[in-house]
Formats: sequence, C-alpha cells, structure tokens
Amino acid sequence: MNLWKMVAVIHVVLIPIIMAAIVPGMSQFTVKSPSAFIKLKKPSICLPLGNPCLNSSIPCCTLTYQNSYLRIGTIPTTCFKFGKGVCQVNQSIQNFNEYSKLIEQVNGTNFQELKNKYLISIPIVYTCPQKITLEMKNL
Repeated sequence: MNLWKMVAVIHVVLIPIIMAAIVPGMSQFTVKSPSAFIKLKKPSICLPLGNPCLNSSIPCCTLTYQNSYLRIGTIPTTCFKFGKGVCQVNQSIQNFNEYSKLIEQVNGTNFQELKNKYLISIPIVYTCPQKITLEMKNL
C-alpha cells in the first residue's frame, strides 16, 4: 500500500471510528469510498540546482520560498545548456532573454552555431592585471 492510500484510509476510515468512540452520542458515521475523493497528484520529478541536465528530459526544479509576509513565491530555473549544462536560476544566466530565444531554436545540427551566437552576445569585461596590482598598492 503506498503512502497516499494509507493517508486516505486514515482520513476516511480510522478518524470517523475514533471520533465515534470518543464523542458520546455519535454512534453512527458514514464512510465514503476512496473513489469519491479527488485523486491526489503525485509529486513531479525534477532536477535540483547544480545537477547535470544536458542529456536529461527531466526539467529543473522551480524553487519556492516563503517570505516574512507568508507569501509564497517562486524562482524559475533553467538547464543552462550553453554553459556548464547544469540547472541554474534564470537570473544567474547572463543575457537570459537571448539565451531563451536561441535555446528554443536548437536542433540536432545547429547546437554549436547557436551556442557561439549566444557567447558572442555576452558582453566581455576585461580588466588589466597591472591596473589591479597598482590599485591594490595604492590602498
């Protein structure tokens, strides 16, 4: 018997029997068949952050959180196929809009071409090592 069926049996059968035994005057109770209840969804399978996802058909997990106002929020994640090939938060992917457009166009033959196109679209910042050394000496 799986967990969901055990929970249904406890709620449908055992709780009314216990309540009938405890509460005086409550000698009759009805038991509904489990088919009368809404079927519970099985939790979907997903890959947690940092897991390799390049050759997987399983989606990355969406992060959920609860803030101090008891509001539940979500943080979207994506398999970053043009990078390390692991599940990442969307905000951590540079130029995410361009990435999402290009990744939709990927097929078996154009992966490397679109990856190069994405890498070219990322602004590159180069800092001269000598400048860093000079600034550190001035501190």
